[in-house]
Amino acid sequence: MVVFCLFASHVGCSYNMVSGGADGIVRLWDLRKTVCLKTFDCQAAVNSVNIDHSGTFLAVGASDVRVLHAKKFTEHAKFGDAEEPVFGVALTNDARTLATVSMDRNLRFYGI
Repeated sequence: MVVFCLFASHVGCSYNMVSGGADGIVRLWDLRKTVCLKTFDCQAAVNSVNIDHSGTFLAVGASDVRVLHAKKFTEHAKFGDAEEPVFGVALTNDARTLATVSMDRNLRFYGI
């Protein structure tokens, strides 16, 4: 497994990390137990991950952009208007806005 991105989060009493990579799988890790808790298949290389300040949403940049419910690991939203792979995702603290950058040289903003 080749890992392209990591994001560590501390919300409440949980210490989690999200990873993504060449296999297209987003993994949620428990850092205290060092075990994988959940997975989500994006079916394309995962280049960027980010969790909002509250720990509610997880943004994933791949050939498209997905927003997952961080606790359920289910898809909340999907955006596919980038012409090239997305290499950067960032959620605002209130998780209402998502910013992305892609290889097509565009910065995009989405309302969640």
